[in-house]
Parts: sequence; C-alpha cells; structure tokens
Amino acid sequence: MTLIYTLGGIYCLIVLAYLLIALVVPEKF
Repeated sequence: MTLIYTLGGIYCLIVLAYLLIALVVPEKF
C-alpha cells in the first residue's frame, strides 16, 4: 500500500513539474 502511495506522489510531482514547464516555456510546446 505504501508503494502505491509513493508512486502516486511521484507521478503527481512529475505532472506538476510538466505543467509548470509548459507554462514557463510555452514556445517549446
């Protein structure tokens, strides 16, 4: 169960980072 929560947290961080990069550097998308 802990592993699932850890993977979920990592996935959320990756998605948030991707969205942040997309907002900061829109010309690359």
